[in-house]
Order: sequence, then structure tokens, then C-alpha cells
Amino acid sequence: MIRFLPKPGVLLIILILVSSACSTESPGETELRMVFLGDIMAHDVNYNMRGYDRIYEHVLPLFTEAEFVFGQLEFVVDPDRPQSSYPRFNVHPAYVVAAVEAGIRVFSLANNHSTDFGEAGMRATGTSMQTIAREHDIWFNGLRSDADDEDYANDRFEITVLPHAGLRIGFLALTRLLNDSSAGNAVHYVPRGNADAAGAFMESLSHLTQGFDVFVLSVHDGIEYLQDVDGETLSFMTAAADAGADIVWGNHPHVLQQWFLHERTGAGPALIMPSLGNFVSGQTWPLGPDRAEAAWAATGDSAVVRVIMRGTAAGVAIERVVADLVTHYKDPGGGVSVRPLDGLAGHAVLSDEWREFYRIRAERNSHFDLLHERARDQANTRE
Repeated sequence: MIRFLPKPGVLLIILILVSSACSTESPGETELRMVFLGDIMAHDVNYNMRGYDRIYEHVLPLFTEAEFVFGQLEFVVDPDRPQSSYPRFNVHPAYVVAAVEAGIRVFSLANNHSTDFGEAGMRATGTSMQTIAREHDIWFNGLRSDADDEDYANDRFEITVLPHAGLRIGFLALTRLLNDSSAGNAVHYVPRGNADAAGAFMESLSHLTQGFDVFVLSVHDGIEYLQDVDGETLSFMTAAADAGADIVWGNHPHVLQQWFLHERTGAGPALIMPSLGNFVSGQTWPLGPDRAEAAWAATGDSAVVRVIMRGTAAGVAIERVVADLVTHYKDPGGGVSVRPLDGLAGHAVLSDEWREFYRIRAERNSHFDLLHERARDQANTRE
């Protein structure tokens, strides 16, 4: 049965069983709560803020109950370079530490901007993340640790294991797009438009996912600013789910795209999220309240997706999926913060013009309610 909780900002709550590939030892009764976010960008209005904690302070309640919060870092982390925005992104470690202190603990580092400063930039990112990991309890994936080895194989994918109460959770992050493909040997890279590479990866993935109770795959792919997932990205993500990925977490388009449940042969449905938009960004900074209908306004909308899974002797199941719409807010103190969208639509302090802006944005994203009905129908067939 489906339960709907009267929690503000919640788009949908689903109860559905999903069989996962399990290890030889069945897990005991264990709850696993994960949160998935959109792209964490770094424009000048973001990294020039005073107090990066202000970016996250209004959405912290969405993170507090999760064991793992996943974020995608779309920049290089090099303390020896100046911070920079488009077209080549770089931040200093403090920008990432603020995300960690907000509760984001698992990071994808594989994206088209990973190579913005070549292999030197990627090495700096890896070193910075390792330093942060020594001081904080975090995990990350996407950059290859063995890219300089003489026996390096370009099809080698390193899995990060996330420990939780006896469950084996596998995490792999890859990109299908690179701004500088000459440095692609240092990142998990499956080139877009290369059917042979995609097929070889799916063969590898079918083996990599074995032995895990839950497998999460981050895929940086798609067409920027397109609000419907394109055919090639959809085919790759569904093939990955068929190969054993239980959750396919997509990023890159910078706008929301509908997530869905993908039916699999011999296993329960997988959760596929092609794009959750920009979680942190400055792309809407130039827009005034009269631009709510502009296509660019969609780059400020995002979703925080909470996935609750349960492990029993029978296997691992997705019990609930909860999606909350969030958006970007021009902070009077400077910079951009992330806020629940429904709260801004009725915010008493905002001008009538800005309240109308956020009301329109909420209306523009109301098509996500269709998923609510579709998922309910799917769940009812399993009762």
C-alpha cells in the first residue's frame, strides 16, 4: 500500500518492493536511507559568498535522517589555482568542506569539467578529496587512482564500497562527456556515441555489480537544458539497470528530468533519475522576477530525492521514494542559497513579484505529480 505523509514540499511517497542482487549472506533487518542531489556547481556568485554554510542551511532537514547523501561536484578542486567559473571551473577545498559539513558524504567526481585543467587538475582534485576524507567521514568515486601505472587498463573501473550495517553498497561514478578527452585515462570515461565502448562497459558492469546488496551508478550524460531525457542517455541508463545497477543517478543537463522505475527481467524495478537539475548554481543569478517563464529559469529548479531501502532475509527492497522540489534564492546577504520551492511561493518577506516568480516555477514543475500517479498504479499492482 502507498502512504502519503502530510509533509510540506514532498512531491511523492511510494511503497514498492525492489529485488536487488545480494551477496551470498542475506542481510538482516536493516534500513538504509540515501539522498540524491542535482549538480553542485561553482559560479562566482557561489564561491565568493561569505559563509558557504548559508548555501545549505534551509535544506538541512532533508539530509538529517540519511546514512548517505550523494552529491556531484562539477569542478576541479585545486587550492593552488585561483577559483574560477565558466568555462573552466575550480574551487578551493573550503567550498567542498561546506558541503560535507552540511551532510553530503558521497561524491561523484566524474563529469565533463573533471578535465578542465588536464591531468594535473584531476590529480589536485584527488589529493584535495583525500585530504578532506582524512578529516571527515566521506567517500568519492570517478577518478582513477592507477592512471599512471604502467599496466593501466582504460576499461578498469574502481568501485567504492559504502559500509552500512552489514549491507554491501557499491558506488561507481562515470562520465560520457569530457571537455578535454586527452586526459580521459584518469577518469571513469565511457565515450558518448561509441556503441562498442558502451557495450563493453555493460559487460563489465554485469560482473562488477555481483556480490553487492545495492549498487548505485552515477552517470554524467545527456543534453544540456533539455527537459526530456534524450534517447541515447535513456538507452544507456536502462541498459545499466539491466546490467545490475539498482539506482542510476544521472547528472549534466542542469534542468530537472523525470525520474522513473524501470522494470527488469529477473529482478525488481530499478530507480532511474536522468537529471535532478542544479542543486547549487549561479545560473539564474541574472534573472529578475519577471523572467519566471524564461527557459533559463529551469536551471534554478532541482529535486532532493530520498530513497529508503530495507534489507531482510528475502533481499533488499526500496520501501519509499520521496522527492522534494528545491530552488535557488538570491540571498540578501550575498550569493545564492538553496530553499524549498513551496516555501518561497508563499514567503511573507518576499515581494509580490518574487512570490509570483516562485509560484510559476512550482506550477511549471507540477508535471512531476504525474509520476506520483504512475508510481501509485505500479505499486498497487504488487499489493
